[in-house]
Amino acid sequence: VGTPEVKLIRDMNVVYTPITTTATTVLPFGGAAAWTCGDRVFAWKAYTPDEASAASLFDTALSRFVCKR
Repeated sequence: VGTPEVKLIRDMNVVYTPITTTATTVLPFGGAAAWTCGDRVFAWKAYTPDEASAASLFDTALSRFVCKR
């Protein structure tokens, strides 16, 4: 949906985008993200019951991520 968001978070380039496909009728929304830490690339994806939850889940997950270079 639209253009992915690109952000610089704690010296990491982070890309986030909403998911437009559904996992099930119970989880019709979601989000996907990718970021780099040193020479490694990480990805994250989640499906949620409402549009706002995925971004919040990602923010929580990324806040716990520790980038050790």
